Amino acid sequence: MESTIAKLLFRRRTLAGIIICLASIYLFLAALWFPQQERIVGLRADLAAARQAVQLIQGYGIAHPDGTQYLAELDKKLLFIDQLLPNDPDIASFLIQAEQAAQLSGVQVAEIVPNQAEPKNGYREFSVTMTIKGDYFQMLDFFQRLEGMQRFSSAAALAVQVKPGVIEGKITVQVYTYGLASGAVPGVQK
Repeated sequence: MESTIAKLLFRRRTLAGIIICLASIYLFLAALWFPQQERIVGLRADLAAARQAVQLIQGYGIAHPDGTQYLAELDKKLLFIDQLLPNDPDIASFLIQAEQAAQLSGVQVAEIVPNQAEPKNGYREFSVTMTIKGDYFQMLDFFQRLEGMQRFSSAAALAVQVKPGVIEGKITVQVYTYGLASGAVPGVQK
């Protein structure tokens, strides 16, 4: 009987030792191993992002070995963009260009009515209504010239009336300018 009790005690001690070992291993994994694995995954993601950034910088260096030449190209592009969508409304220059386009097309401009700026999200929009007169081909040429102007604009409305030998109409052109009106707060529209 003593040997069975000794065997039971040995088994209990062995089982308790195994349970303590397993609990120790679990606590070690929970306290140290798993958090370190998560940190390793995060560091690998950071490393991949850093490598991608290095590749972008190297690609930029290869594509643009001469920085001053690249800056000159960027300045040209910025000038072009500023002509398309200027910061300053400068509706007068648009009206002059539209009048010149009308003269070159042979279209008569009876009236030009610029309207107030309408603030949008990050840009302003002006509408200009023109009363025009000419024949079909003159009107077509005028519309093509308006479309080809340096300033970014779009025809918003067109109403025509055909009379013998002449077409009379009103065209409303939306003219755009970058930025906000003076004193405007970004993101707040009136």
